[in-house]
Amino acid sequence: MAIDSIWEDEEREGYRFGSIAYSRGHVTLEQIQQALAEQVEDNVTGRQHRYLSTILKEKHWITAEQEESILVEMFGDVKHPRQNSSN
Repeated sequence: MAIDSIWEDEEREGYRFGSIAYSRGHVTLEQIQQALAEQVEDNVTGRQHRYLSTILKEKHWITAEQEESILVEMFGDVKHPRQNSSN
C-alpha cells in the first residue's frame, strides 16, 4: 500500500471519528478544529502521529468509553487494532 493511501485512510478515519463525536454532542466544532490543528502540527514538525481520538482524550474532551463507542460504530463490534495501542 502506498504511503499516500495510508495517509488518506488515516485522514478519512479522523474525519469520520470527529463527525460522529460532534453529531453525538461529545465535542464542539471548535474542539475538533483545535485537535485537527494539533494533529497537523505534530505531523509537520516530525512528532509522533496521534489519532484524533487520542488528542480529544488527552484534552479530556471525550472519555475512553465515548471513544470506544464511536470506534464500534465505525468498525463494528470488534476490537479495532488501534485500541490495543496507546491511541
